[in-house]
Amino acid sequence: SLQMLQTEIQGLKDQVQELHRDLTKHHSLIKTEIMSEILQKSLQMDVQIAAHYSAVEMMRSVFEEVWEETYQRVANEQEIYEAQLHDLLQLRQENSCLTTITKQIAPYVRSIAKVKERLEPRLQEPKE
Repeated sequence: SLQMLQTEIQGLKDQVQELHRDLTKHHSLIKTEIMSEILQKSLQMDVQIAAHYSAVEMMRSVFEEVWEETYQRVANEQEIYEAQLHDLLQLRQENSCLTTITKQIAPYVRSIAKVKERLEPRLQEPKE
């Protein structure tokens, strides 16, 4: 796994750092076997990293398909959301127009109702 590769690379880095420190600060001789082991391990790591990279790269098409589906779903949700906002604004505007019209005709309706009451008293409910 990627984490194991990272751990092994960190181990190699630590070994190389230690070798470098021994060489520069202590001026001690470094055994060539240790250098060979590090180089060999580094080459093995390169092969493992390349294999892991190939495996991950092969998954790209699967991920791209999932990403495209997700993108399409999000785009659809955004479209629905925007349409709902638009519909609500339109309803608000229609309601505002209805309110205005109702306020404008209310006096006429009341006036006609009063005239009708006077002209047709029998339509009124009987008073007890």
